[in-house]
Amino acid sequence: MPSLDQTIEELRQHLKSGRSAMDSTGHDPVYYLVYSPDSILEMRARQKILVNKLKNDGYDVHILSMADTIQSLLDASPEYAEMLAVENDPDISVDDINDSVCQVIANASPGKEIRIDAPIVQRFLKAIEGASAEPKGLLLITDLEALHPYLKIGGIENTLVNKFKVPTVVLYPGEKTGSYSLKFLGVHVTDGNYRSIHLGG
Repeated sequence: MPSLDQTIEELRQHLKSGRSAMDSTGHDPVYYLVYSPDSILEMRARQKILVNKLKNDGYDVHILSMADTIQSLLDASPEYAEMLAVENDPDISVDDINDSVCQVIANASPGKEIRIDAPIVQRFLKAIEGASAEPKGLLLITDLEALHPYLKIGGIENTLVNKFKVPTVVLYPGEKTGSYSLKFLGVHVTDGNYRSIHLGG
């Protein structure tokens, strides 16, 4: 497996190749920087370095944290206080709580198809619009592990096909299991629905 520094440099080279819109192969300009789940803390330590390198390359970097996004959606939900009140209730299962959280953030149960009107998808669209307002905007998706166990990024990406107006970099803790297959956090079932470029991992 290449080092994080090597993968960051590979990403920069791909970005410099100019893929800024859907190409003839049907890919959106989405890049997964894949790294071992054991390296989550190391990746966080390098995130500022990555952002500075991208800025030096001329990009206006917009960051969308999945942890912050999910917490924001929960805080805005009337159901969240009810979830907190019953989380220690022995009659309420972890699966029930996870389903409730997923309903709030995605209007769907875990593993189900995500629609364009899902709150978390709308946050992606807003972030894409914000980045696309810049001459050389780039969207960086961080804290992906916060999606577990509710969602996988592949479902969100599939919902947003043809809507990525700017290069979008996803910091992905997991494993590459094929040219177009990824295993989120190394524990989820391999998902072959990704249409993007996978680097590292």
